[in-house]
Amino acid sequence: MKFANGRLVALGGAVLLLASGCNALSGGDSSGDGTDGGTTDPLAEEMRSWPGGCDVLDNLQPIVDYMQIQEIDGGALNNNAWGEGMDGEALTCNGLVTVKSFELADGTISENDGELWGGIVPWENEDQAKASYTQRTVDDIEGLKEQDSTLQVIEEIPLGDEWDEGKLIVMDREFEWALTLIGRQGQWLFYAEVNYNHDTGEELYNENSDILPGSEEDYAYPFDDAALQQWLVEEYAPSVNQMINDRIGQE
Repeated sequence: MKFANGRLVALGGAVLLLASGCNALSGGDSSGDGTDGGTTDPLAEEMRSWPGGCDVLDNLQPIVDYMQIQEIDGGALNNNAWGEGMDGEALTCNGLVTVKSFELADGTISENDGELWGGIVPWENEDQAKASYTQRTVDDIEGLKEQDSTLQVIEEIPLGDEWDEGKLIVMDREFEWALTLIGRQGQWLFYAEVNYNHDTGEELYNENSDILPGSEEDYAYPFDDAALQQWLVEEYAPSVNQMINDRIGQE
């Protein structure tokens, strides 16, 4: 397999450059994989021809709405067609966000920031998709842990039966939560990454409620960490699976 694309795995501003593994993802003989003059698989060709990841994934709006994101950097997420973004194997939708801002006692504004990613990764066959799933859920996570000694995997929550395999990897580092959801169906993958600061606003209010204006809801996140994780697994992942399957064959 002769993909020239590399991909960048980002975690809260820390970026790890990974090559698109020629041997790991080739599944053996490269004939017919569409990379050296062979015939491209029709499903892979269709999915790679889709518009940008934000177009397909509704701008990650369900996540934005659930978390009640206050602001998206630049006004919109970055919308990339297949092979155009930092993840050269995927159609992607990503950007930096302000999850919550609040006013301190001296009148200055403090922000709790985050980063959202969504991607669809079409492969030529199921073997390549399986290898990619393993790389992204095992090798990439190990690479991130080597890069950041504070990163810990807290829990891995399996996705529903609509996926051939899938999980939500819940990670914590010094100042933030890092959630990586990834599912495989046949020869394609979907992933979503939700990285956001620990809720310093709630902590601040609880420690200084006597001198801060407003109430706790003016400072704390409007969602619970565990509830967000449950929603991603039980509601968001199945809805995206259905959305992608509904689109297949429509263009």
